[in-house]
Amino acid sequence: MGDIATAYDLPNSNHAGRLAIHDNPTSAATDRRAIPADARESTWQAADGHAIRRIDWPGAGEGDTPRGSILFFPGRGDFYEKYLETLDQWHREGWRVTASDWRGQAGSGRLGKDAVTGHVEDFNVWIDDLAYFWPRWVAATPGPHVLAAHSMGGHLVLRALVDHRVSPDAVVLSAPMTGVSGPPLPLPLLHAAAKLMCAVGDPTRQAWKWSEKPGELPADRADLLTHDPDRYADEIWWRDHRPQLVMGPASW
Repeated sequence: MGDIATAYDLPNSNHAGRLAIHDNPTSAATDRRAIPADARESTWQAADGHAIRRIDWPGAGEGDTPRGSILFFPGRGDFYEKYLETLDQWHREGWRVTASDWRGQAGSGRLGKDAVTGHVEDFNVWIDDLAYFWPRWVAATPGPHVLAAHSMGGHLVLRALVDHRVSPDAVVLSAPMTGVSGPPLPLPLLHAAAKLMCAVGDPTRQAWKWSEKPGELPADRADLLTHDPDRYADEIWWRDHRPQLVMGPASW
């Protein structure tokens, strides 16, 4: 049996064990179904002028000066409203916090032909957006600068790092998408099948169907994602109260 990986040989490893939040926070609980009073929603303009939604917690929370700044990106079909509790807690612990949509998701428009299908021509579109926004955000916020992301957002951040498109002081990834679940076939064969499906039909069409009603969630989705029914109910609440957040399956 091989040695257990510790990541201690990697750059920027947290050898000192510094915490972004305290073990015993004393702040009041965040209302997960409301935009926090300290937060401000707005948009930023991508290089081509596309408006992308963002939310910012300026200042230093309960501290005198900011401990640094955190930029967070969610996953596929995701939205920052799901993470308000965590984002607000980071801010209360002294961080300046920003979260952003990905282009074509949540409240930042759509890139396909309908309101619920998740479509993008190429993941490089998103990486280009991240690379454009990153230095502008860094210039406007105090360091150290932390880049955090979940799921597909983690995949995009990893690619941006490998390609040297961003240079954060630290990175935090939650369940990064390092692969795609599918039939146990060789990757070149899966690529060929996807290219064939794009060639014989509209590539913006849904690659799979969740239900007969567009945007309706599958019955077993909660069991696949979480053991916390209350926070899952929060996500459904935001989908009901902000219909523009609703997204279903991805395109081909």
